[in-house]
Amino acid sequence: MASSTQTSGRKRLLISGGALLAVAALSTAAFFADSANINLFGSADGDGIGGGNNFVLETQNQDSSGVADGTWVRANTDGTAVDWVLPDGDTLTPGESTTVEIPLRNNSDNLAGDLKFKIGTVAGKTNEAELWNALRITVEVKKDGAASWTKLADEVTPSSLAAAQTFLNDLATEEEATAKVTVGIVSTAGNDIQGQEAFPKFIVEAQSK
Repeated sequence: MASSTQTSGRKRLLISGGALLAVAALSTAAFFADSANINLFGSADGDGIGGGNNFVLETQNQDSSGVADGTWVRANTDGTAVDWVLPDGDTLTPGESTTVEIPLRNNSDNLAGDLKFKIGTVAGKTNEAELWNALRITVEVKKDGAASWTKLADEVTPSSLAAAQTFLNDLATEEEATAKVTVGIVSTAGNDIQGQEAFPKFIVEAQSK
């Protein structure tokens, strides 16, 4: 009688189970992991996002002779202002005027800006009505290197300049300009302004673009 070998049902089950485990192991090993890390900067120089968006408008102080002293300063820190004296402004009479030329600079590395101006009042000072209404203000502007002045306001009242007026469109980075501000008293002003005081403030507003 020929002999034959049979594999028991239990052995078959074990073999089958071992085969399944091997397939599972091979399946797990077939997956590999990797990653790509990308640093995001604001510029090719490695600046962070927002690192070049500082927008700075500067002016200068006045020296003892009544002109700009050559040192650039900011004039908006904590609401402070730069003080400029109008030559002979304390002795102005009807029909007279006085002028100052105030430098401005866009000291921004990357951002150009548009400028507007308006007339306000000096904090803590009282403007007496008759003299305030008798003041006439002229504002002219010239970019550095320009041949002529552009007149923006011509002998108008301070109150009419309480809202922002167009000043300069597109002052480039590191570009300079000069504002010429003339303050006078209208010739028809009467004796009621004698001894009165007024304190106008020339305000320049800059907006990046």
